[in-house]
Amino acid sequence: MKDVSETIESPKLNPALLYLNSLDSSHSRCNMRSRLLQIARILTDNPEAESLDLPWHMLRHQHIEAIKRKLVDQGKSPATVKLTLAALRGVLKAAFNNGDYSSEELLRANNVKSGRGSRLPRGRALSAQEIAALFAACRDGTPAGVRDLALFSLMYGAGLRREEVVKLQGENFNFNQRTLRIIGKGDKEREVPLPEAAVDHVSNWLKVRGNDEGAIFCRILRSGVVRRDMGLTAQGVYHILEKRYLLAGIEKCSPHDLRRTYATTLIDKKGDINLVRKLLGHSNIETTSKYDKRDEKEMRRAVEDLWMPV
Repeated sequence: MKDVSETIESPKLNPALLYLNSLDSSHSRCNMRSRLLQIARILTDNPEAESLDLPWHMLRHQHIEAIKRKLVDQGKSPATVKLTLAALRGVLKAAFNNGDYSSEELLRANNVKSGRGSRLPRGRALSAQEIAALFAACRDGTPAGVRDLALFSLMYGAGLRREEVVKLQGENFNFNQRTLRIIGKGDKEREVPLPEAAVDHVSNWLKVRGNDEGAIFCRILRSGVVRRDMGLTAQGVYHILEKRYLLAGIEKCSPHDLRRTYATTLIDKKGDINLVRKLLGHSNIETTSKYDKRDEKEMRRAVEDLWMPV
């Protein structure tokens, strides 16, 4: 497929950059950029390619089919293939909007099927004992410990994504009503109730941080100085959790695992997936159903009833 990257000059505006700039969050932009780099490496036959400056407007149906086959041959999961092709379609749509790609070619590109198959979701739900150990690891008498306890209490107690929690400001909270207003994926707003303990943890952190404007969760220097002018990043949340789960002596977990624990616990206790869908901010209930582990428990009980000679 090397010929695709060596044809005539690229259009005036790089549609890959136009597409990436249209995405809502830095996390989405980083994720989709990595997908497009995978495609760029296939197109240029260069496994170390780092440039998105390619003639995307020259891609045709047969090229996209070849990209899909290459991804499958590389052992990419069905979800990865689907997401990578979605990123490519976003670029081609940007090229179309820029006047560099025809509607007929866009239709043909969109007709490329992502393929079948599925994989079990990655990640895990934490046990109640692990949540308790994680929270206990934050109670070290330091400003960072107070902050991290408040941070985790919202990610676990309100099911927040790390990209959502780093954007929180004082105006998002209604402490009297114990509610939190969140701007989530797709610029969709939702309001969720907060556990009383989560409100207490956030209030304790604000006593340390102060009520200055800016991100609620900010950086703390090694000296203990709270930098209210430097908000945490989504990657920073990942590193904070990594530090705390190691201190807690529990198995590896990710920030999304706290959201996963929130969802699976509520579904298990309440049994109302649609209610949990609203709390999580999902548009599609099928997304929420991935957190439903009740069938797994039934299958385990069924297998335990199976007699087997020893």
